[in-house]
Amino acid sequence: MPMLFVEVLSNRTVLHHFGLLHKALKDGVKLGLIDVNPCDGIDAPEPVDKAMKVLSPSDVSKFFVATQEAPWPYYYLFYTMLFTGLRRSEALALLGAISTLTFVCFP
Repeated sequence: MPMLFVEVLSNRTVLHHFGLLHKALKDGVKLGLIDVNPCDGIDAPEPVDKAMKVLSPSDVSKFFVATQEAPWPYYYLFYTMLFTGLRRSEALALLGAISTLTFVCFP
């Protein structure tokens, strides 16, 4: 039997999904497609804020030593992420913009 991979969603993600489903079913009731919104009988999950994990100054130094050998533009990307608080998705979008800009400017 194959093993199933189950990813646990964060509480905030479940809350967003619940809100989307509740709104969609509410619109279904309004349009007469369904009689009752089944989400009305369910309490929305409470968001749980997690503590932010930050690097100590010595960890930052170790990180920069480890990334010195990274190929261009990754060192600069890591530097920007560390000092601006960019999330991974934002950094990847920035990396895509950099490569597109490089391609357009320097064919």
